[in-house]
Amino acid sequence: MSKKYLFMINTLNVGGAETGLVELVNSMVDNYDCEVDILLTVNTGILKDRLSPKINVIGLIDKNNILKSIINAGIIGLTLIGVPANKYMYKDKYDYIIAYLEGYPSLFVSTLKSENKFSSIRVGLKDHATALDKLPKGKSMQHKMYSKFKKIHTVSKKKKKEFVEKYPETSNRTVAITTGFEIDSIRKKGNVENPFEGTSLINIVTVGRIEEQKGYDILFESIYKLSLIRKDFRLHLIGNTNTDYARELKRNSAYNKLIEDEIIVLKGVKSNPYKYMKHSDFILTTSRYEGFPRVVNESLILNKFIIASNIEPNVESLGSEGVLVSLDTNAYVETINDVLSNKPYKGYNISKVVKTKETFTEEMIKFFEEE
Repeated sequence: MSKKYLFMINTLNVGGAETGLVELVNSMVDNYDCEVDILLTVNTGILKDRLSPKINVIGLIDKNNILKSIINAGIIGLTLIGVPANKYMYKDKYDYIIAYLEGYPSLFVSTLKSENKFSSIRVGLKDHATALDKLPKGKSMQHKMYSKFKKIHTVSKKKKKEFVEKYPETSNRTVAITTGFEIDSIRKKGNVENPFEGTSLINIVTVGRIEEQKGYDILFESIYKLSLIRKDFRLHLIGNTNTDYARELKRNSAYNKLIEDEIIVLKGVKSNPYKYMKHSDFILTTSRYEGFPRVVNESLILNKFIIASNIEPNVESLGSEGVLVSLDTNAYVETINDVLSNKPYKGYNISKVVKTKETFTEEMIKFFEEE
């Protein structure tokens, strides 16, 4: 008999956890005898279009069902103050229920009545505050929450160490499994028309929503200082620019001038970021913290030279590849300027092997189903 899975995440907007979830569940229904539903806190996101037609999407808040949304908004409010009003939702309907994100999805799933509940921690909770941390009893709520999961998954050994340090009672139930990638698909999507055809400029690409986590203040200040030295490059930024943090950065007149002069080119969300990555001269990231850095691993898959912040997940993923830089504007300016001048990205070849989606799927199925 087919196993039935329910995965919960807030939305399917573009993001590392969201993209990884879509790839995982598509692989599960295509290669294993199982049924998968996805529960969204808010039923939205362009990644819904990438889901297999075999997968059903459920929304707690859904603009197409106002009455249901009002009822569920009340349930969400009650769970946030510690009342498990959702306890019997989905009772006996699924063999396995997985919160594929820290924060509210983990709170919601923890209060459901099921013996097989799992939480997947996508970032390091040492550096990352969730919405639950802002609640009056958020700390004790999360200790109680994580005690209810059969097992907990983290995306790297480093994140497991940080998680267990914060929640030591979970040490014997927490497992690190690094993410796998659709390697052939990523390479195929990269090997299409060159979006930079016809330019003599050096094209640098950064991928990720404009948020503080991604260190865009460091990025923008570095590019501003670099633009005072040389003008032979463009930074193409792919990701959600419709954020409060983006608007805050744009209020800086120097940064806004970079955008007006197209030294920084805001591309917005792209359905295929890989062609920009593949045809760039190199990739640049300034993240303050990550779980398992998707863009770094996708750069390896696409055989691209990368400059990345020297945070532990990047160190773990890159090994000896690319260049690691301290989270300091002057260090970034010096490194980028050196790379622009000496062009180490020319003829660069990656030797590090990235885990496949198939291997990751097999590991996660075992994680859920084995006692």
